[in-house]
Amino acid sequence: MVGNVEFYSHTIKAVKLPELIEDICENYGQVATYRGGIEGSENYFDLDDHHRFYKNLPLAVCGNSCAMIENTRLSKYFDIMGDRSEHFGAFSGCFTAPKADGAASDDCGCGTGCC
Repeated sequence: MVGNVEFYSHTIKAVKLPELIEDICENYGQVATYRGGIEGSENYFDLDDHHRFYKNLPLAVCGNSCAMIENTRLSKYFDIMGDRSEHFGAFSGCFTAPKADGAASDDCGCGTGCC
């Protein structure tokens, strides 16, 4: 009846983290280092479309990204330095850009869609 259609099944594991409180990329001086160990990600791990962690290379991360690593199954593959005890402001270039109608945008304006 449906013709030449293919069907797929995907399993998605999602978690709700109360620590995801930032609406822009906030800098708390936190650094995450991927130690490796995730199957299929021997040399690097992509957290999302704009966070690629190369094995053993420290990367500055915002508080939300740090929480996504530190408070999930990913924590055993990363070293995290820092906490949210000292705030250094938004990451450079990160702001809430207005839409054409003057309303605030969901994109922080840093060009990555991170926020």
